[in-house]
Amino acid sequence: MTFEEIVRDYLVALHNYIDTATSTGQTTAELSYRPILDSFLRRIAQLYCPDVDIIFEPKSQGHAGRPDWRIYSKNDFGLYGFVEAKGLDPHSPISIEPHRKQIEKYLSTGQCVILTDGLEFIFFDPNAFETAHRHSIVRKPVMQHNDSEPQIDYLLDAKFKDFFKESGCRQCSEEQLIREMAVRASSLAECVLSLSQAPLGSGVSEDENRTIEILHELQATLRLQHDPVLQEPKVFSSFVAQVLCFGLMYAHRILTESTENPTGRYNAIAKFWSDAVYASYADRLVPFKALVAILEVELSPEHETTSQLRCWYDDIRRLLAHVELRDTQRDTPDYHALYERFLTEFDPQTRFDFGAFYTPWELTSFIVGCSGAVIESLYPGRCLFEEGNKIIDPCCGTGTFIEQLVRHSVGGEAVHLVGFEILPAPYALAHYRMAMLNVNGAPDHKIDVVLTNTLSDELAKAEDEHPEGVLYDELRKAKNCAKPPIVLVIGNPPSSDSFGPHSTGSNFRVIDRLLSDFRPPDTSRRTRQNTQKQIGNDFMKFLRWAAEKVLASEMGVLALVVPSTFAAHPTYSHARKWLAGKFSQFWIMDIDRDLRTGARSSSLFATRQGRMLLMATHTGTDPDTNSERLHYTTIADKTKIQKKSFLSVKRSAEEYIALFSNNILDKDLNNMRPKHNDYDTEMYSRFWAIHSANPNAPSDTEKCIFSRHCSGTKLAPTALFVHSSKPLLMRRSMEIADVNKSYSNIKDKWFSGQRKPPAENKLIPDVRQKLGQAALKEESYRRYAFRPFLPMQLLLDSELLRSLASIGGGGTRLRPEVVSAYEHQETIGIAIAPSPIDIGQELHRFATFCWDMPDNDLCSRGNSHVFCSQFPENKPAGTITWDPTPKNNINENLLRTIQEVRPETTSSEIVFYVYATLCSGVLLEAFADAYFTASATENIPRIPIVRDVELMEVLIAKGKQLAELERPNVNVPLLSWAVALKEKYNRPFNLHKFTIDSENGQVCLYSEQRDPELVLTGLPEDILDVMISGYEVISCWLKFHSFPYTRSEFTGSDFHALLQLLSSIDSQNTLIGDIDEVIEKIISSDVDLI
Repeated sequence: MTFEEIVRDYLVALHNYIDTATSTGQTTAELSYRPILDSFLRRIAQLYCPDVDIIFEPKSQGHAGRPDWRIYSKNDFGLYGFVEAKGLDPHSPISIEPHRKQIEKYLSTGQCVILTDGLEFIFFDPNAFETAHRHSIVRKPVMQHNDSEPQIDYLLDAKFKDFFKESGCRQCSEEQLIREMAVRASSLAECVLSLSQAPLGSGVSEDENRTIEILHELQATLRLQHDPVLQEPKVFSSFVAQVLCFGLMYAHRILTESTENPTGRYNAIAKFWSDAVYASYADRLVPFKALVAILEVELSPEHETTSQLRCWYDDIRRLLAHVELRDTQRDTPDYHALYERFLTEFDPQTRFDFGAFYTPWELTSFIVGCSGAVIESLYPGRCLFEEGNKIIDPCCGTGTFIEQLVRHSVGGEAVHLVGFEILPAPYALAHYRMAMLNVNGAPDHKIDVVLTNTLSDELAKAEDEHPEGVLYDELRKAKNCAKPPIVLVIGNPPSSDSFGPHSTGSNFRVIDRLLSDFRPPDTSRRTRQNTQKQIGNDFMKFLRWAAEKVLASEMGVLALVVPSTFAAHPTYSHARKWLAGKFSQFWIMDIDRDLRTGARSSSLFATRQGRMLLMATHTGTDPDTNSERLHYTTIADKTKIQKKSFLSVKRSAEEYIALFSNNILDKDLNNMRPKHNDYDTEMYSRFWAIHSANPNAPSDTEKCIFSRHCSGTKLAPTALFVHSSKPLLMRRSMEIADVNKSYSNIKDKWFSGQRKPPAENKLIPDVRQKLGQAALKEESYRRYAFRPFLPMQLLLDSELLRSLASIGGGGTRLRPEVVSAYEHQETIGIAIAPSPIDIGQELHRFATFCWDMPDNDLCSRGNSHVFCSQFPENKPAGTITWDPTPKNNINENLLRTIQEVRPETTSSEIVFYVYATLCSGVLLEAFADAYFTASATENIPRIPIVRDVELMEVLIAKGKQLAELERPNVNVPLLSWAVALKEKYNRPFNLHKFTIDSENGQVCLYSEQRDPELVLTGLPEDILDVMISGYEVISCWLKFHSFPYTRSEFTGSDFHALLQLLSSIDSQNTLIGDIDEVIEKIISSDVDLI
């Protein structure tokens, strides 16, 4: 038959349907015409491609998510595409927008999609949603009684020919394959989530009721026999989808060489888990085999079922049958890339929650070699690879460490290698890796890769607490593998503080109890301490687990990759002290710098968080605290290429040991790196500490400057409260208050392009109403010290804050002491970054002047600490009545002493003196090792206070001048070079992008056009490079004056403000040069200090 004949037959059938439906009042029914459409599609397919297989999925009401038709090639299982049918409408064109998400989901598989209502056919190509081609068999509206011959759109013939032209590629890249699998696995997970949460008996058919019942039973089985965490619906659905998807992938890779064509591959994959021929491979993945067996009726192509699970599972099976792997893909795949690509596409949040970032093989090889060298150096006559040794990676991922252990074992004896993994996808890849691993000369190790939750209480239960069952057998294997003695615990544990159900809750009491060793004493704990949160980070749990296993053995080593902050940050001080009391020696290697500090470094890991290698040895005897217990080296300053080259060098045991310098371990364990006190410690001891070591109970007799302080105001969501312009802040707030405007409308108009727009769950109707009410009150607005040199307008209202607090999720902390202090105009203060080592690769200025109420993020990391001239008594937690009156905040003893030599000295002048001193580059350089530290009681910054009145007055005056240059709304005169730049401005524009080239003294400002709107040249380098408290000042100012944040043009006034900023910084640099001369005199001569 011809295309026209098929179409005319179809139109007759459809016309009869429309007449019948209209006469019975069922014109909106979606399902009735689908059999007619199914017949039409099959006849069209036969016209262009006889060897086609069309799978028609009957619609399950209330359960969307799978396409109505999937069209494959019978010969090679290649997929032509999907067809999605919507309700038949003879009168109006199809509206695409309501179906956008569904269509984009299908397109993400890389296949074509047709959207139809039976008359219109809209053709979508992958990655080209907006360029869809719309064709209608006949022009709408279709009249009910029309005897004339309908005019057919013959362009539809060409579109169908094009649709059936190609069924996809036979060979594809790893990236393409894993992406398509991840998209299908995501759809499979959605399906499992929906049906597993449906009540028993709520299915719309017998098949669906059976599926719901099986999934309920499966979840109960997995929860009892494998991991109680799987009672969480999303965790369960993700687990099942990963098992099914990677079970098929594992089978496909094992079978590819033995199957010659797609049909053979399809049949072999379908039988892989049940056929005895493949048992030697299938039996390695016990949980996978068990789960597939439980779901056999749902998954097998031999069973006639309309199961939604089978739809997506069979689609993956067909995809894999269609794909032919190249030899390199089968024999030496990039396991890391496979897994990371999959997780990125499948569920980026899972990757974040589990801290899933792979370890480069060069580093794993180095760590294995180094571990062996340490064992040989500390335990004479022993070695890593000797019979009876057990080595375990408690979070093995795709098995990188296990592979390197095998490669390094050539010439050694067989040992027991164990890998635990919680996620099914990397677990399957690790097994495939082991199946394909062939190292000449390596002994026949016993290798167990086990699917388990390492941190779960299940691994600590007695044997008789686990009855019989296939999944229980896997749990028993994990328990036995985790039993000491263990000579080495090695790995790269996840570093995530998202606190998901995988490591928190009632099934993790054992690890929580062990983790208490890493916490401060009960008397020192505060519930809101950030320390308490960070100690709950997953890497800390794995570290404590590893320590327990090694310490329970006669001798052993732990070798883990951990965040670089563990070496020195106060958060982990108690953990370091505990480890130092248990382990004899420590081997530290800094790998990557923490890029969150602003460091410009080339990282080995794809994360901004720095990384270090921590190795600790246990000899069975008490540590000798007087010996050189710390062995240190670093590669953090090398480029990524240099790091890989260094790590991949083959070395002897002696050469590994020689890489590390020997050092005495800091007795207070403030730092697990060698300590360098390259400054005059005696002089520094005569300086005054900025604040009391006990801020909750300061003493006038203590040698400190400020009696009280607290952190700056914390706002969440910040973008809701601040703006550079008060009128625009008011207008934005009023528009958000309009509940008739959707969240997407508000976000697009006011926040698109911002890094952290307000989340939808924060903008509940009550919050929006309170925001609108606050916007109308003049007293709601105040000036705000937002960032260095960046004042903002702040909308602050107690009713609004209470409404936001009712949502939960934390965030805003108002700091009543700071609010009270800055309600008085005479209050001035300084915001100091408490941990300078966390805000930059090198020490730089870490103090900002505060004329107005300061933000918590006046330093880029950590909470800025605010020190004011006057400050109320600290408000005790939980109290209602409290005196908010600000009082003198300068240590009375210090103030009296200064007034003895200079009677007129005020509290404000002391603030100016402190600010001048803290801005001195000479002081920061001379005492860098004292200042460039983490926040800790013993690291409170100190400054010299001179008795010489003349020097004191110079520093007070210079400090006040510095502060005035940061004062909002002060008309700072432009310097001559800035005046010359005024003529550069031509017209208003929307600032979307900027570049700062400090080397060439140039700033370029761009609209959305390719060429810059403004080019400023001849600017001093020390202006453009200035950093304060972790912020690049010019870049930060331009960011918050760009269109995504202001929603207004960059005007002549804005340009003048930019020139004032540049002039202010230049003037400050000159003043700091004057201050440096005074400080140089103070620290290099016998100037009398108070």
